[in-house]
Amino acid sequence: MVLISPRAMQATRASTTVSVFADCSIPAGLRIGPVPGIFKLGKYVSDRKEAGPKKKIRLVRGDFVDESGCPVADWIGFICAARNSQEQNLEAVSDLPGGQIFYRVLREIPAGEER
Repeated sequence: MVLISPRAMQATRASTTVSVFADCSIPAGLRIGPVPGIFKLGKYVSDRKEAGPKKKIRLVRGDFVDESGCPVADWIGFICAARNSQEQNLEAVSDLPGGQIFYRVLREIPAGEER
Protein backbone atom coordinates (compact mmCIF):
# COMPACT_ATOMS: atom_id res chain seq x y z
CA MET A 1 0.00 0.00 0.00
CA VAL A 2 1.24 3.47 -0.85
CA LEU A 3 0.91 6.00 1.96
CA ILE A 4 0.55 9.63 0.97
CA SER A 5 0.92 12.47 3.44
CA PRO A 6 -2.23 14.60 3.87
CA ARG A 7 -0.39 17.55 2.30
CA ALA A 8 0.49 15.46 -0.77
CA MET A 9 -3.06 14.13 -1.03
CA GLN A 10 -4.49 17.61 -1.11
CA ALA A 11 -2.02 18.61 -3.81
CA THR A 12 -2.69 15.56 -5.97
CA ARG A 13 -6.36 14.98 -5.28
CA ALA A 14 -7.50 15.79 -8.82
CA SER A 15 -4.97 13.48 -10.47
CA THR A 16 -4.89 10.58 -7.98
CA THR A 17 -7.89 8.65 -6.72
CA VAL A 18 -7.72 7.86 -3.01
CA SER A 19 -10.28 5.69 -1.26
CA VAL A 20 -11.09 5.29 2.43
CA PHE A 21 -11.55 1.97 4.24
CA ALA A 22 -12.10 0.88 7.83
CA ASP A 23 -9.17 -0.46 9.85
CA CYS A 24 -11.55 -1.66 12.59
CA SER A 25 -15.27 -2.33 12.95
CA ILE A 26 -17.30 0.92 12.98
CA PRO A 27 -20.69 0.65 14.73
CA ALA A 28 -23.99 1.71 13.15
CA GLY A 29 -25.35 5.08 14.26
CA LEU A 30 -22.00 6.87 14.64
CA ARG A 31 -21.67 10.36 13.15
CA ILE A 32 -18.48 11.37 11.34
CA GLY A 33 -17.70 15.01 10.73
CA PRO A 34 -18.43 17.77 10.29
CA VAL A 35 -17.50 17.57 6.62
CA PRO A 36 -15.52 20.62 5.45
CA GLY A 37 -16.30 22.27 2.14
CA ILE A 38 -19.31 21.92 -0.13
CA PHE A 39 -21.09 18.76 -1.26
CA LYS A 40 -21.26 18.44 -5.05
CA LEU A 41 -23.95 16.50 -6.84
CA GLY A 42 -24.22 15.94 -10.56
CA LYS A 43 -22.13 14.91 -13.52
CA TYR A 44 -18.74 15.37 -11.81
CA VAL A 45 -19.45 12.90 -8.99
CA SER A 46 -18.19 9.34 -9.48
CA ASP A 47 -19.57 6.26 -7.75
CA ARG A 48 -16.96 3.87 -9.19
CA LYS A 49 -14.66 1.89 -6.94
CA GLU A 50 -11.19 2.96 -7.92
CA ALA A 51 -7.91 1.09 -7.75
CA GLY A 52 -5.29 3.27 -6.14
CA PRO A 53 -3.98 4.50 -2.81
CA LYS A 54 -6.22 3.94 0.20
CA LYS A 55 -6.64 5.76 3.51
CA LYS A 56 -7.12 3.41 6.46
CA ILE A 57 -9.24 4.89 9.27
CA ARG A 58 -9.92 3.69 12.82
CA LEU A 59 -11.67 4.74 16.01
CA VAL A 60 -9.23 5.93 18.70
CA ARG A 61 -10.81 6.91 22.03
CA GLY A 62 -14.05 7.82 20.25
CA ASP A 63 -12.39 9.86 17.46
CA PHE A 64 -11.79 8.83 13.85
CA VAL A 65 -8.17 9.14 12.70
CA ASP A 66 -6.18 7.79 9.77
CA GLU A 67 -3.04 5.68 10.03
CA SER A 68 -0.84 8.76 10.42
CA GLY A 69 -3.05 10.15 13.21
CA CYS A 70 -4.61 12.85 11.01
CA PRO A 71 -8.09 14.04 12.04
CA VAL A 72 -11.29 13.71 10.01
CA ALA A 73 -10.85 16.84 7.91
CA ASP A 74 -7.75 15.44 6.18
CA TRP A 75 -9.43 12.34 4.69
CA ILE A 76 -13.22 12.69 4.85
CA GLY A 77 -13.37 14.30 1.40
CA PHE A 78 -12.09 11.07 -0.17
CA ILE A 79 -15.19 9.04 0.77
CA CYS A 80 -16.86 7.79 -2.45
CA ALA A 81 -20.54 7.37 -3.23
CA ALA A 82 -22.10 3.89 -3.02
CA ARG A 83 -23.14 2.22 -6.27
CA ASN A 84 -26.35 0.73 -4.80
CA SER A 85 -28.32 0.42 -1.56
CA GLN A 86 -26.67 -2.89 -0.61
CA GLU A 87 -23.23 -1.27 -0.78
CA GLN A 88 -24.23 1.91 1.07
CA ASN A 89 -22.88 2.18 4.62
CA LEU A 90 -23.00 5.98 5.15
CA GLU A 91 -25.44 8.79 4.50
CA ALA A 92 -24.89 12.53 4.58
CA VAL A 93 -27.02 14.40 7.11
CA SER A 94 -27.30 18.07 7.99
CA ASP A 95 -27.07 19.29 11.57
CA LEU A 96 -29.73 22.00 11.51
CA PRO A 97 -30.00 24.86 12.35
CA GLY A 98 -26.18 25.08 12.16
CA GLY A 99 -26.15 23.60 8.67
CA GLN A 100 -23.01 21.49 9.17
CA ILE A 101 -22.86 18.24 7.19
CA PHE A 102 -21.98 14.91 8.83
CA TYR A 103 -21.86 11.29 7.66
CA ARG A 104 -24.02 8.86 9.66
CA VAL A 105 -23.05 5.17 9.70
CA LEU A 106 -26.12 3.21 8.50
CA ARG A 107 -24.91 -0.29 9.35
CA GLU A 108 -21.86 -1.76 11.02
CA ILE A 109 -18.83 -1.32 8.77
CA PRO A 110 -16.50 -4.30 9.21
CA ALA A 111 -12.73 -3.90 9.14
CA GLY A 112 -11.48 -3.74 5.56
CA GLU A 113 -14.70 -2.43 4.00
CA GLU A 114 -14.25 0.53 1.70
CA ARG A 115 -16.11 3.80 1.77
